[in-house]
Amino acid sequence: MSFVLYPYRSGMLVELRKPHPCGSRAWRILRIGADARLQCAGCGRQMTLTRRRLEQATRRILETEMEEETDP
Repeated sequence: MSFVLYPYRSGMLVELRKPHPCGSRAWRILRIGADARLQCAGCGRQMTLTRRRLEQATRRILETEMEEETDP
């Protein structure tokens, strides 16, 4: 079994394989590290997954949060 390693960042919107009971598949990443803190885009419920479970459950990345670079 092979895994795709996504470059996860806080603020990204990802689609998971299983839908949440509210019907939404989209989740916003609030915190990423060894564990990931996710917030449902439909109802706002939060959950914590291990990074490995997140990588297995991710279907695709819907939106990436663009970091703005400022020049001094």
